[in-house]
Amino acid sequence: MPAKKQKKEDQEVKDYAEWLLYDMDDDGIRCDVCYTYDQPEDDAVVICEGCDVAVHQTCYGVKEVPEGDWFCRYCEAQRKNAETAGERKCVFCPRKSGALLPFLDELQATGIKERSSFRRSGGGAAEGEETLWIHSSCANWCPEVFTTGMEKASLACPIQKERFEAECGICRWHSGVVLQCAQEKCFSTFHPNCARMVGFGMNLIGQAAEGGEFFKPFCREHKKMAYENCDDVNTPFEERALANDHRVFRLVNLARRNRTLEQEIKAAIAEKSVWGMRMSERMLSELRQNMLMINKIWKKGREEGVAELKDIELEIDPPLPEKGKDEAGGSRGDVQMES
Repeated sequence: MPAKKQKKEDQEVKDYAEWLLYDMDDDGIRCDVCYTYDQPEDDAVVICEGCDVAVHQTCYGVKEVPEGDWFCRYCEAQRKNAETAGERKCVFCPRKSGALLPFLDELQATGIKERSSFRRSGGGAAEGEETLWIHSSCANWCPEVFTTGMEKASLACPIQKERFEAECGICRWHSGVVLQCAQEKCFSTFHPNCARMVGFGMNLIGQAAEGGEFFKPFCREHKKMAYENCDDVNTPFEERALANDHRVFRLVNLARRNRTLEQEIKAAIAEKSVWGMRMSERMLSELRQNMLMINKIWKKGREEGVAELKDIELEIDPPLPEKGKDEAGGSRGDVQMES
């Protein structure tokens, strides 16, 4: 390879490596709606004083950054009237935490009130009734749902019966509404939040930039399709072609993924539910595989004397379970399980 071209590639590798390491050196706060760590100057991340959920202003319809305490829609409803606010529960998935929007069941043909999977953690528009809630992220990914100024959500058309009855292939739960992989002839089904937690192709930012009418979800097998038509700006680095060209990139990408997994595992355990334990166990398995891969890549680089690995130190401290504990890092008796 000509020296000039080699020098250019070496500089490109150096620039990407510096960017990746800089990207990890943030405060670790991620928007619950778009699922990114980015904090643009003109789109601040606000954190709820009641439940600690973090959201971008534009993602959750926060017009101005408050000078004092800020509360998400659910916590604000709880502060005003705990009785009508109802239980914190999304009608579309088993996850309880997260950024919620009031859900108005204005189409009686949806059958939500009759379906046991949509237990009334709230109920819609009638005065005195409790309020139904839906994750802002679930609302974004379900084509039958539309939002009004990111302040409330409602149905544009009835939801297919099959999507109530199908099992989520990730958490193995028959509850709420599932999505199907957008790849033709793929029948993988999953909850939006389950898919995001395990790293499926849920490219909200990139597809929004394309201006599509609906967002297309993809399973793990077809994940790359989610970024097929996106430019580099809207494509996560780990999904770009260059991401696997160098050991440094693979190491840092695995470290970044482990950071996300650690946050997700803690959040899933905090749910204190069977769903939360299932999800934490699944993500712990991925975290361990990543640690094994990091160790393998690192050793190979050291043995071969690869210069790009010699002066790099990665600090990763995953929540590994102790002896006598289950995969979620605590004994089954530590939390009160809920269905």
